[in-house]
Amino acid sequence: MKSKAGKQWVMIEAVLTLAADHGWDGVTANRLAKKTRTPLTASATFLDDPTRLMCMIAEYITANAHDGYKHDPRNNPREALFELMMLRFDILQRHRGGILALHRAARSDPRLLTAMLCAVHAQLAVILKTARITPPPWAIEAGLGTVYTLAFCVWRNDGSADLAPTMAALDRGLRRAESAARFMLKQERANG
Repeated sequence: MKSKAGKQWVMIEAVLTLAADHGWDGVTANRLAKKTRTPLTASATFLDDPTRLMCMIAEYITANAHDGYKHDPRNNPREALFELMMLRFDILQRHRGGILALHRAARSDPRLLTAMLCAVHAQLAVILKTARITPPPWAIEAGLGTVYTLAFCVWRNDGSADLAPTMAALDRGLRRAESAARFMLKQERANG
């Protein structure tokens, strides 16, 4: 994972650290250049496209979350998704200050919010593939996106050391999504 992304991951980690320390608006090319010992022009280029930056942050979270994941064929799809999603929340927790600063900024910046949502949505297919789930993709991605968003809202306010409230919200959401998927499959078979 490190060799694949190299300097890009160092830059992302620096961006998230700067966001935690100075807020999202405080992530400047000058600060990034100083923190990463990168030329100012390279830091400015790294930050100039919010959509690309959000995609890189989402990819960083996914790559780090999946780095230690080993698929267990005994797990059902819900259990595999739970494990992968909690690994994501572990990475979010590691960068909690920066992620929360980003989300606070996105609430008042539609361009940033749109970029962030697109970046996260793109990672849902990666999560499903890693969990070895072959869906009708649009249905499962939409459901997984909703489950993730609701669990993220709990995580934002979760001050526990073990993220128990986040785990409970994620488990509850995945169980509901699993029930909905079974119902849709049953209806599809009945109508087909």
